[in-house]
Amino acid sequence: MEHVRQIDEVEAYNRYVGAPSLHPLVNVIHFDELPPIRFINTRKLYGFYGIYLRDSKFSELHYGGSVYNYQSGSLVFVAPGQVMGSDADGCYHQVKGYLLIFHPDLLRGTLLDRQMRQYTFFSYTVNEALFLSASERSLVLECLTHIKSELETGDGESLTLAVDHLKLLLDYCTRFYNRQFSQYSQRNQDTLAHLESYLEQQLNKDLTDSGMPTVQECASALHLSPNYLNDLIRKETGLSALKHIHRKILEVAKSRIRNSNEPIYLIAEHLGFRYSSHFTRWFKLMEGESPERYRRK
Repeated sequence: MEHVRQIDEVEAYNRYVGAPSLHPLVNVIHFDELPPIRFINTRKLYGFYGIYLRDSKFSELHYGGSVYNYQSGSLVFVAPGQVMGSDADGCYHQVKGYLLIFHPDLLRGTLLDRQMRQYTFFSYTVNEALFLSASERSLVLECLTHIKSELETGDGESLTLAVDHLKLLLDYCTRFYNRQFSQYSQRNQDTLAHLESYLEQQLNKDLTDSGMPTVQECASALHLSPNYLNDLIRKETGLSALKHIHRKILEVAKSRIRNSNEPIYLIAEHLGFRYSSHFTRWFKLMEGESPERYRRK
């Protein structure tokens, strides 16, 4: 089994790549200014956030249990607890691009700390990277420059201003991802069609033992991260992925109630509900009336 190196602190990563430490909790690294890095045991478990602006591709990137190729000019996001790295070939490589890393403790007590959940792209996989236009790249570099400048200044306001610029960067990335979702509209429609097909297959089975399809299961079947699938569906339909899945289950449930004499409790079991009372409450919440009343009508 390949060794995974755990790097919990920003300063430990600085030492690993040979970058100067600007602050114990945050750093902006320009890899072009660093010497080549020898890749040995490069799968790493991180204890901090990272935003990597890729300038050139020198190898495949491992993310979790998968391997991805990704393009120059893309942004890759890493959250604490994720494992990433490249092939450990024992050779030296001149890494290109920029990396912003920051420890969760940097955000403690700030408004951004409470808002981090809204930046769902930190849980996207590498093949769901953000591809930047020239103008978007300029804005990203401007934010990185401001953050680095504040860290180099190092006065009493520096961290506050650095976090402000970090939030601005994250808000820009949200805007850029929305643009990317819009440009990939046909691809998104294909993904929705594949999701519909997958749900049809699952709901035609007896789900008594396995339970209802979940967002995680659907995302895995489509080779997407759950957050990316959720954001894609919300962009295309206005619904969350969970709501979209429940709407599909409701369609199947209504069809079976209308077109068969199967007892309600068996319909509930076959659709993955553990108890028929749960199905009745869920159905009434979704449809506005109980399954029994719906059947009588």
